[in-house]
Amino acid sequence: MTGIVSDDVVKVGDDIEATMGFGEIKNVTFSKFDTVPISGIIGLNFDLTAIDQLPTFFDELEIPHKSFSFFPKTLPEQSYLTIPGDFDEENYDVLGVHPVIDKKFWTVDLGGLAWAALKISTEGYNAVIITGDAIMIGPKEITDPLIEGITVETDCSNVNDLPDVTITLDSVDYTLAPSDYVMDV
Repeated sequence: MTGIVSDDVVKVGDDIEATMGFGEIKNVTFSKFDTVPISGIIGLNFDLTAIDQLPTFFDELEIPHKSFSFFPKTLPEQSYLTIPGDFDEENYDVLGVHPVIDKKFWTVDLGGLAWAALKISTEGYNAVIITGDAIMIGPKEITDPLIEGITVETDCSNVNDLPDVTITLDSVDYTLAPSDYVMDV
């Protein structure tokens, strides 16, 4: 991938804007963005991961509370982001709050992985939360045992027969139904 840095103004709603540098892609041999109908992407990462030490969106914002909340819905047009990260108590319940343990990425403690009676040790591993991805990846030592025995038919006809998968962040369990972890494409 090659490109240049361009300057532009990012606006979120009527009240929030920041002038900042963007990585503008000029040439790419492969990108998952090739199949995604988007006109742009803005990273909500920490400055430690910024390419070429470009100031991040939050660095450029002139607001006192630099945080965000992401509210994903089944339909993308119903999903939204709030800045600062105010919680929408009317439409959502708090599932869990997790401290960031590494500010290079949005890293939290991975407390465990499991399905049915299988419990996988995640000692020494953390989880990175990325709101812009619909995939989960990890080292073979913990992902291979997790997916072993979970076989999806090519036509996805057996999705309802697959086990739930539990991901533990800190000590909070999040249970994924098969329809949550299998993408029917």
